[in-house]
Amino acid sequence: ITGFKKLSVVNVDAIINDSISHTVMSFYSDNVQVKIIGRNIDARYPDYNRAIPTSHLTEVTVIKNELGKRIDKAMLYANPNTMQGVFSINGNVKLTSKDIDFKKEYTCEMPHVFKVGEDVEIGFNMSFLKKILGHVEGETVSMKMSYPSKPAIIEEGNTLMLIMPVLI
Repeated sequence: ITGFKKLSVVNVDAIINDSISHTVMSFYSDNVQVKIIGRNIDARYPDYNRAIPTSHLTEVTVIKNELGKRIDKAMLYANPNTMQGVFSINGNVKLTSKDIDFKKEYTCEMPHVFKVGEDVEIGFNMSFLKKILGHVEGETVSMKMSYPSKPAIIEEGNTLMLIMPVLI
């Protein structure tokens, strides 16, 4: 491997205990002990490809920093239990959050938006969306959506991120 600096050499002893319900891996080196416990699941592996939408009716591209700023502000007005934010995409993109208990509401329009496709209104947990934005390295974010009940896709390079919608 090139490009890595060799810091030190460590001798590690590994012990693997495999049972019906758990697999335990223990690594020992001088004064350090690391134990990794995994639970064995005897069930059908879920088909995650079924959750990924294959058709996209709407694609919205926004500037990541602008979206992040508006999400931060909208989170202040959102219900702290749901953190729900609603994107109304019809010609322009509007973000709305509200907390009915305290009668507060926030609405803003997203500037510099490029939209392709049909109009849609879809809600997301804004704290999850904010975490996804933290993993996007580019200056813009493209969200592909199909229906308000289907997850939105955010792609960057070889990375595919899904965000599940919340009911409006």
